[in-house]
Amino acid sequence: MINELNSIRISAVILAAGEGKRMGLPKALLEIDNQPLVHWLARKLLASGIDEISVVLNEQLANLEDSLTSLSSKIHTTMNRQLERGALYSFQLGLKNLNNPGTAVFLVPVDHPFFQAQTLTNLISHSRVDHIILPRYQEKRGHPPLIGSKLIDLIHTLPLESGARGLYKVVPPESIQEIAVEDPGILRNINTPSDWQHALEVYHNPDSP
Repeated sequence: MINELNSIRISAVILAAGEGKRMGLPKALLEIDNQPLVHWLARKLLASGIDEISVVLNEQLANLEDSLTSLSSKIHTTMNRQLERGALYSFQLGLKNLNNPGTAVFLVPVDHPFFQAQTLTNLISHSRVDHIILPRYQEKRGHPPLIGSKLIDLIHTLPLESGARGLYKVVPPESIQEIAVEDPGILRNINTPSDWQHALEVYHNPDSP
């Protein structure tokens, strides 16, 4: 997204390589609005003005590559063939697949898709190349974090077992900024069929609990 005042460029990495064992199928394939969740999420990011999107898939999802890249020239895919190495490894692969990370990169797990477009706008307005910007709802941090591009090299040095959150432990505390948002979707995690059913009910009926 190019901000007229700040001339910033924002990219995103969608983590969609998980096997979804508790769900019974890869979460990227869950259907919403008559399309796979990963397509829906990519379209959502494009509609918010994200400049470049890297989608990390697993080999089981190889048939999604063409359909994803056909959505926009801004979308690239890459494959995690070593799933045992975890989500941080997927994030590292996705970062390497970006042509130009720009000012900052959203880390977007496919199982945290229900944030609002306004939340992205709020986070982007605070973006800095050396900061991590986190959405917060009712005193709880959520997704997606916006990570300044100057921290990308540091991400590649993290031990895989630390996960992406390991980054929060190695940057100065003043480099992490929390932004309060009125968006319960930042906390909505999709792990099981019942999680998904409830999430869909809320999506189709926003006033439901």
